[in-house]
Amino acid sequence: MYPRLVALIGTAAVVVPACMKEGTPDSNSNARLDAIEQRVVAEQAKLAAIQKQVAEAEARAEVARKEAEFQSCRAGVKEIRAEVERRRATCAKDVADRNLCLARNSERTATGGIIGCGLGLFAAAFTGGAATPWALGGCGAGFGAGSLSADVCPGAMCAATIHSVESVVLGERNVLAYRRCGGFVGVELVAGQRVVARGLAVAMVGPGTYGDSAGVAAGDILIVVGDAVVGTLDEVEQALVRVQERQPLTVAIIRKGELFLLTAPASRRTGAGGLAHTLKLGVELQPGENIEFRDGVSIGTVTPASPAAAAGVREGDRLAALVLHGSDERSKREQKISRLADAEMFLEDAPTGADVTFSVIRAEIPIDLAVSLGDRAQEAGL
Repeated sequence: MYPRLVALIGTAAVVVPACMKEGTPDSNSNARLDAIEQRVVAEQAKLAAIQKQVAEAEARAEVARKEAEFQSCRAGVKEIRAEVERRRATCAKDVADRNLCLARNSERTATGGIIGCGLGLFAAAFTGGAATPWALGGCGAGFGAGSLSADVCPGAMCAATIHSVESVVLGERNVLAYRRCGGFVGVELVAGQRVVARGLAVAMVGPGTYGDSAGVAAGDILIVVGDAVVGTLDEVEQALVRVQERQPLTVAIIRKGELFLLTAPASRRTGAGGLAHTLKLGVELQPGENIEFRDGVSIGTVTPASPAAAAGVREGDRLAALVLHGSDERSKREQKISRLADAEMFLEDAPTGADVTFSVIRAEIPIDLAVSLGDRAQEAGL
């Protein structure tokens, strides 16, 4: 019996240490630590994913905020420009209505004079010349009757101030200039070099005519019709011969020392409700003199380290055109530049990050420069 008991005790002595080794407090703690470490790693991965999503959402929100600010700025500027154009159109209509009324009155006066003179001459001829004084009196009476039948023409007091409408509207909104909405370029634009050109002064624009549709106004100086420089009425007629009816026709006019390019479909309307046999501008032109104006737009100061400077734009470059590149070819937009407002309005619609091609003339050589617009939040200029 004792040898068997000793054998059992020996077996237990071998087995028990092995069991105690597997279940020690140290081994259990390590297992739990491993499990906790794995959970921490998993939670850190989840946290990193959440942080990434938050960062992406914040970035999208920032983009949306900037886009909202950009669109709000554009809407405000466009509202001001629309008000300016509305007032100009209202004034232009008043001027056109007054001019039409005056033209009709002149027609009535002339018609009355012709009738009166005709009756007087008939009486003089019938009496063998004895009633010649009656002929003169008939002419006077006819013109007088025509004048008495004239309508009272509406006033157009805005005609003298039509070119200052923009400054008036800006003043009403307590701003000195339009806000800069587009992306930051880093250039100062200035009017181009002074040029002297001959031209024809616009005395009146007929309602419903080409000139009316194109936006020509009394006081403008007409210098180009189509592709021809004009300085006489004959040159205007010759230039119109090369144009087809309803074809887009561009004229260049000088208004307050600034060059404008105006376009509308060519027309035969004369402004009196009739149609001429040939194309007409529908404006009354008077011989003009040589007049000085600013030709196009030039690059003034270029801000160091700006998008324009990085693209190679230089002071003194003459800006000929701007091209805004969109997501595809269909959204591409191009604007020829003949005055400061052309460039300013175009760049107002080019947001931060947009790619714009500056087509410039440098030492009579055309150059295209790619400018990627910067963040306007950091800059106030153009």
